[in-house]
Amino acid sequence: MIVGVNRYLADEEAAFDIMEVDNDAVRTSQLARLAQLKAERMVKR
Repeated sequence: MIVGVNRYLADEEAAFDIMEVDNDAVRTSQLARLAQLKAERMVKR
């Protein structure tokens, strides 16, 4: 027995769609949401 070798292999490789993330857009969006949360929180005090 050989450890780490799969006895049943697929005939062809499965294709995966790789999602690309625009980190700058995500960062900008998150910072805007954080600023809004902080502004709303300060009003409640």
